Amino acid sequence: MAAPNTAKQIISRDFKIERNGISVHVRIKQLEQSASSPPKVLLLLPSATYSTEPNWDLQFADYSVMEFFAKSGWTVVATDLPGYGQSDDPRNPATFGAIESVQYIDSVIDHLAEELRIETVDLLGWSWGAQAAGRYAQEHPNRVRHLVLCGFTFERRFPESALPPDSFRKIVRDGAMTDFIEGCFESGVPEAYADACLMADKEVPSGPINDYVNRLPVVDPDSLTMPVLVICGQYEVEQPKSMKGDHQEFFRARREDLEEFCKRLPAGNSTLEIIPGGGHAVHLEKPAMTWRSNVKAFLERP
Repeated sequence: MAAPNTAKQIISRDFKIERNGISVHVRIKQLEQSASSPPKVLLLLPSATYSTEPNWDLQFADYSVMEFFAKSGWTVVATDLPGYGQSDDPRNPATFGAIESVQYIDSVIDHLAEELRIETVDLLGWSWGAQAAGRYAQEHPNRVRHLVLCGFTFERRFPESALPPDSFRKIVRDGAMTDFIEGCFESGVPEAYADACLMADKEVPSGPINDYVNRLPVVDPDSLTMPVLVICGQYEVEQPKSMKGDHQEFFRARREDLEEFCKRLPAGNSTLEIIPGGGHAVHLEKPAMTWRSNVKAFLERP
């Protein structure tokens, strides 16, 4: 995958922001001496199980989403919400979900607004991170310029049996590789991803799964006044040929779930894109460049 050519170097920095006695980790990547003033800021939120480094800054080949968008002119920010990566644990991990995440996202954006002198950010969430991103945009629409929901679920809930028995879930190597569908990825990517997941976390809160079992929907499409891109891989809505068993109802409901969400967005605000040949982790699979190009084109809209 080729990123835009640039002679400038990417600079990276990490710091923490505290809210209610809980510190959250923030990473920023941008080109040195960026000419954009005020800068375009893209804030990334990761999934329910894995943190910033594997999701957005995977140091394998050129799979770092952060570095691609930094080279494309954005100041790229990724944050680990409480319970993930280098952030502190939440006080109630069994119920800490998208709704509770909003205050920490707001603190990060407050910090960015003051430091970078910006009023809005582009906001992108993957998987459960899309729930948190959508909920934040719903509550703070004036602070979000564009919203990207990747691997999003609207109303379709998980069965009660999916709810973990404990407040934390252990990170398991095989589990970290299950987001990748056979035939969709380049050699070595799932292994690099799993290694990064295990380096970042040993266990994570169960609260996001509680969202999927008991709380959906947590995002109200009628309240999203900014342009919204709903994007996913083909095999989020279509049964992969390599998958064994009969799961047709799952995939039928999945497509209808996304279409219903987009139908309810304010007129002219909705874009639904399904990337051929990708699965849930489409941004780390063979169609990653298509995913990046489509997201970039959406974010560059007025």
